[in-house]
Amino acid sequence: MGIIAPCSPPIISSVIPMICPTLGHVGNLSIQLRLSAGMLAGYLCNSIGALVGLVLCSVTIHPSRVELLLLGEVESHGFAQFRSYRAVQIVSNLHNEVIGTPWIQILVGGTTLAEIFSLHILITSHHVLPSLLLLFFSVAGIYFGLMIQIIFKIISYPYVKSKRMTNSKKRCRNRIARSYVRSCSPIKLFLGDGRFFDKLTSMEISLFTVDKLVTLLLLYL
Repeated sequence: MGIIAPCSPPIISSVIPMICPTLGHVGNLSIQLRLSAGMLAGYLCNSIGALVGLVLCSVTIHPSRVELLLLGEVESHGFAQFRSYRAVQIVSNLHNEVIGTPWIQILVGGTTLAEIFSLHILITSHHVLPSLLLLFFSVAGIYFGLMIQIIFKIISYPYVKSKRMTNSKKRCRNRIARSYVRSCSPIKLFLGDGRFFDKLTSMEISLFTVDKLVTLLLLYL
């Protein structure tokens, strides 16, 4: 983008009047200036993408994978090591403390809004958008759609697995074991108001996105 349109925001050269007197100006800018703007823009985009990816992995995917690994250890050793389930609950509590209210609501709400508006702009304004903006909103729509369908589903895996494990252990003959298992609640990442991520959460968010997108299209088309 910096090479093709060096005077288009958010390229830094677009705010320098001596280089770009107007937004979208191309003129006879030298190839050296275009390459410099392109390399700087690429560096900034890669840095921001890496930072966002690191934060998302650190606070969402990585804790969920740790919980899954611990649940796998508990499941493989049978009830003799089921007391280790308490360690998984401690990790889950820490996970909820780190990404609890209001951060999880901001993540889910921001992702949903970004997906809705990206798709709305693509559908209603694709014929007037410049090619670069069209590419930007296309990438944004794909990115946030994958977040809803993949990342939010991965977050729900510990709940699904722990629910299956506790239900299977409740059928054992040992009365003490059954009582202990009943005290072990499934692993949950809470969304607020008592809601949490389960195997249908990503589908519910997708349906909500489609519903609001259709509403916007009916209002403004």
